[in-house]
Amino acid sequence: MKKYVQLTHAQRYEIQVYLKQGKKQNYISEMLQVSKSTVSREIERNSAGGKYDADEAQKRYNYKKQNRYAYKLTDSVKSDIELGLKDDLSPEQIVGKAALEQKTMVSHETIYRFVYDQQKKQKKEQQQTKKEQQD
Repeated sequence: MKKYVQLTHAQRYEIQVYLKQGKKQNYISEMLQVSKSTVSREIERNSAGGKYDADEAQKRYNYKKQNRYAYKLTDSVKSDIELGLKDDLSPEQIVGKAALEQKTMVSHETIYRFVYDQQKKQKKEQQQTKKEQQD
């Protein structure tokens, strides 16, 4: 089995050129000697308005690589999550918005856990208050 290697900026540029020429993903994957799914995911993740931009894709890759260890539930991230929830955004939408704004964000699964933990904490506090009022 071939070891997975990240796409280079040159390969991203080739994808852009091939797409402009109307080439199919199968052809592109053969020319780049990468799997079809790699090309498919790359195009899906980095296309805006149906258009693939190699430079933007590389910027996103560099940003994610640089910040890959920063995805923690910091006070700033919690604040962004709470603001998103107040705006009736789903966890998936909160993550997407943060990506567009190039802000550090955790996964949508982590947001769901955060919401669950907050609800659990509130319920416990309500029970404690109710118990104190009864005493």
